[in-house]
Amino acid sequence: MPVKTRFKARNWMVEERDFILPGGMKKHKAYVRDIPTIVSVLPIMNDGRILLIKEYRPLVGKYIYSIVFGKANPGEVLAQAVKRELLEEAGYTAKSLRLLFKFYVSPGMIKQAPVGLYLATGLTRAKANRDVDEVIKIVPMSVAKALKLIRDGMMVDPPTIAAVLFYATFIDGKSF
Repeated sequence: MPVKTRFKARNWMVEERDFILPGGMKKHKAYVRDIPTIVSVLPIMNDGRILLIKEYRPLVGKYIYSIVFGKANPGEVLAQAVKRELLEEAGYTAKSLRLLFKFYVSPGMIKQAPVGLYLATGLTRAKANRDVDEVIKIVPMSVAKALKLIRDGMMVDPPTIAAVLFYATFIDGKSF
């Protein structure tokens, strides 16, 4: 079966098709195809604190701690998209960006390019340029506090949890 588009929105669509699994079995699957390339960034303040955002997410009806996360514009170089999102959402510029790892947001439900998680250091405060519908608070915190929020179930965004744990384990923990 060829790919059938069941619904199309501005930045994503629902498609379905048949897949051949290893071993030859066929599986019919509907999935979301994410059209834009997504970037994410974990900013580290000059004093060593993690800079998270606390954004109101209408689908869950509450504020969620998050790393800076957004989409690249068509034709935009990923590093430029990271810098732009960091400025837009958090109101900071970075002297240095380093790709830490790539991940899939939901590989069983969303077909997308892997998301790059960047570490931003050498931060300088600037004027945020948020979208009008972004309700965001800037929340600098120690690594210890971020780990406590994860442990206590107060941080629930999987990419943010992965970013904080990676940073705490391999970079801040000095074993990277």
